[in-house]
Amino acid sequence: PRSRVNRTRRAFLGGAVAAAAGGWLMARSPLGMWPEMDALGADFRTATGEQRTLDIQGVAVAMGTRTDLRRVDGGTGLQLGQGEAQFSVPARGSAGVAIHVDGARVTPAAGTRINVRCVGADVRVTCLAGTATLTRGTRTVTLQPGWQARLGGDRIASVAQVATDRIDAWRQGWLVADDQPLAEVVDEINRYRPGRIVITGAALQARRVQARIPLRDLDTFIDLVRDVYGARVVNMPGGVVLLG
Repeated sequence: PRSRVNRTRRAFLGGAVAAAAGGWLMARSPLGMWPEMDALGADFRTATGEQRTLDIQGVAVAMGTRTDLRRVDGGTGLQLGQGEAQFSVPARGSAGVAIHVDGARVTPAAGTRINVRCVGADVRVTCLAGTATLTRGTRTVTLQPGWQARLGGDRIASVAQVATDRIDAWRQGWLVADDQPLAEVVDEINRYRPGRIVITGAALQARRVQARIPLRDLDTFIDLVRDVYGARVVNMPGGVVLLG
């Protein structure tokens, strides 16, 4: 009768909502506890806090945390989906290798080392040694050592000199904050640390940070924020920490 039909309808609708929510959770991992759906089809990927070194067709590749790479161009090129990686081309060989990121093509010369980062809207290509040609749309630039190009929208947004020691810090086991908002630093820490650090106050998010944080012990940063800014620390299950 009517009551049975209503129960069946509620059960069906409830199951549909649960399935939809489950599909969304599988596609999006707010705590970074599993890879995004796009990363699951990558040829190479790293988990939270993991780094990996590879030799791909003579190119030395160092993958940072939560990074995915795919072979493209018939296997002769590499595409960085999300994350950060360094590519070192030997002085001889591996001619013509290309790295693709966010619609741009990077062609490093022999003997070149470049750092490529694509984390959300933060897309940068930094030349650490040698030279690399970056093409996006109708614009092409040649990057010399110490020069970085930022990509924005569908264009090369800017090209400028940067401090390469900060760019290279993750390879040495450090995360360097150079007068950055606390919220920005925490976002980067969350890429390396299981669980999540959440800042609950807008004023605390805006505080500027100058720090050198060891990747092997990121929780020392939580102690730093508590001691320097007087933040209240609440530890929750699953590695979630509230700072307020």
